[in-house]
Amino acid sequence: MGVQAKVIKGRLTAWGDYQSQGGVTAYDFLRIQPSAPGVDGYIPKAATVPMTQSLLNGNEKTFYIVPLKLPKVLGSIQFNVVYAVREGGLLYDARRGVTKAVGVAKIEAVKAMIFGTIMLIIPPIGILLWIAALRLLSASAPVAAMSAGLQAQAS
Repeated sequence: MGVQAKVIKGRLTAWGDYQSQGGVTAYDFLRIQPSAPGVDGYIPKAATVPMTQSLLNGNEKTFYIVPLKLPKVLGSIQFNVVYAVREGGLLYDARRGVTKAVGVAKIEAVKAMIFGTIMLIIPPIGILLWIAALRLLSASAPVAAMSAGLQAQAS
């Protein structure tokens, strides 16, 4: 089973603590007051890229969210990425920004591999860095799910 995009129409009402790094803002949560009853507007571990970050507040909008799983040294972490926002008939598509953010993470993985090579004199640390870097290099943005989410809403 593949990754499924989530579409929520509503207005942002609350957000948790956040951190920004490399243009990506990661929130503990986002809460959207959905306009349709029965829709869960709570988004844990949400992330935005600059294009969608500036569109969060304001009037009612349609938010497109996709889960993105990235490996860590031990285990992995999953973010729910806001990859597009529709406001007033205009679609602000940030799929390229999400793909770029994953690419930046891969560059960091190459740096970890280089540092891991140097650290091979201390085998456990060097090997852990290599394993983490290889796992991160295998990560990719869920482009197909993001495209399917936008196409399903357009039809």
